[in-house]
Amino acid sequence: MNLAFQAFFILFLMLPGFLYIKRYDKKENTTLESKGLDATSAQSVFATLILHTVSLTISYFLFCKSVDYSIIIKILTNEKLQPIDINKIIDSRRWIISYFFLVFTLAYASGLALQKLMFKLNPYKSSAFAFNLPWYYELKGKIEPTSIDKNSVSEFIRITCMIVSGKNTYLYSGILNDFYLNIDGSLDRIAIIGISRLELKNNSHRGKEETINVDRMILKYNEIQNLTLEYLIAIKQ
Repeated sequence: MNLAFQAFFILFLMLPGFLYIKRYDKKENTTLESKGLDATSAQSVFATLILHTVSLTISYFLFCKSVDYSIIIKILTNEKLQPIDINKIIDSRRWIISYFFLVFTLAYASGLALQKLMFKLNPYKSSAFAFNLPWYYELKGKIEPTSIDKNSVSEFIRITCMIVSGKNTYLYSGILNDFYLNIDGSLDRIAIIGISRLELKNNSHRGKEETINVDRMILKYNEIQNLTLEYLIAIKQ
């Protein structure tokens, strides 16, 4: 048997595990946990075994069909397949396609579901198994639990940041509307609404505060000199 086909078959068997890890470790464009190649590979192998075990069990109950492991062993050991083996594969082609559709769907869905479950069980930056995403928790207002009933309040974050433009220094203030993280979890930019600007003169706040009539302003984090967050809680009537 061709070695290239053997390698392709092994890779295809392993792909569900890598898909699961990729889905679990990604939130939008951000990597939740920074891992080395060895750790990722080891986790993917373990996830692959679990996913195939679960998928084979589900497939057996759905289609009442079990796997002929002798053919798989022949492929993995690069042993030549007999005509009867090839005929079995051809006759089972619909089941094979259905099985791999099932295992890839399960890998994606379980990775997404487990990530959501981890965020739900560890909602705060101070949680025992919180992800290493300090900016995410800070800008979501999820630093630590409070005694306030979350069902009866809505939260806002007021942003104040200092930006130097030429020889002038300004304080921009507004309500956080959205934020964007880099792939490594660091802050890339923020979007604020309800914006006001105050020019600093001689390191004092004696300048006149002005309202900026725009719907939304995007500020790049690398242009911000310092940044303050004020967590506002509005009690619902």
